[in-house]
Amino acid sequence: PVVDAGGAVLARGADGGPGGGAGRPANAMVDDRLYVFEALGLLLGQEELSADEQSSMLSSLLQPLREQIESNLALNGPTSPSLVLQAMEAVVRLNKGFKTDVVTRTRPQLGQMFIHFLEVAIQVPRAYPKNKLLCSRFISAVHRLVECLGGVVLPYLPAALEVLVVAQEDAADLSEVLTLTNQLLLKYKHAMRSLLQGLLPLLLQRLHRVLGSDWDWSGKLGTTAVAVSTV
Repeated sequence: PVVDAGGAVLARGADGGPGGGAGRPANAMVDDRLYVFEALGLLLGQEELSADEQSSMLSSLLQPLREQIESNLALNGPTSPSLVLQAMEAVVRLNKGFKTDVVTRTRPQLGQMFIHFLEVAIQVPRAYPKNKLLCSRFISAVHRLVECLGGVVLPYLPAALEVLVVAQEDAADLSEVLTLTNQLLLKYKHAMRSLLQGLLPLLLQRLHRVLGSDWDWSGKLGTTAVAVSTV
């Protein structure tokens, strides 16, 4: 069955061995075999499936993935980051097969399953703030869910963005959060107003910290750059 294919990948784990993750570094590339979840998403996302059948099969895939994240966050062992990364990547790929109209309007129960994943995944950058790969993958997951679920994600964005801003340690990392914030502003505009009111002070404080005291805030360098580009 379709669900068994996903279970087989999980059973072998992120490194291809029993139990998964043993000996695989936390910043390793995600196993290419996780592409099976993209294929599963395309199959499960079809509206020709009955609502009950679709919900049951999606739940059978998402529940163990959520549990894999939760259990490894609690364990915090040497292979935990790899297994958390594996589960997040699997959900993102699975989600690609579902259309926005299906998960938000015709079968919103499917969208709620992905929201439950987001609620669990928000804990990842909080637990591993120094793990750049995990933080980056979490940002990718939020990007994906925003594209798929639309406004359903809005109530969960304050917590997601706040934990990301706090976790970022340098300008390159913070730029990913700024890119995500810009995407959200372009998509939701006025709906983001209340979120920004709470996020902006924290974001500015973090920006000053990562740029450091030697950053030139006068704008002279920026003016020079513009002048050169116009010559």
